[in-house]
Amino acid sequence: MIFTSLRKDGDILYCDDVDFETCLFLTSEIYLKHSLSMANKLSKGKNTYGTPIEQFYNLLPHEFCRDELASLEKECKITSRTINNRINALVNDNKIRRVSRGVYKKI
Repeated sequence: MIFTSLRKDGDILYCDDVDFETCLFLTSEIYLKHSLSMANKLSKGKNTYGTPIEQFYNLLPHEFCRDELASLEKECKITSRTINNRINALVNDNKIRRVSRGVYKKI
């Protein structure tokens, strides 16, 4: 409608095929490519597969002991304190449950 209003001939506005085709081309070709390009540039170096806690949760076995997670420290390059914080956050979010001291189970 913007193109139609720029081409205004009288009081009544009609969207010409030329205006429609131009707008369709802009949205399908130019704007789409630009938005995909910007999304790729903005996400570079960032994790696009969920938050760190979600990634951590996905790596956990169904049932595990806290001591078994030493391999995750090396694999994820995080400290044991971070693992403890993430476990506590998952317990508070009801994603995992404490079975006994140091033993957890996914819900």
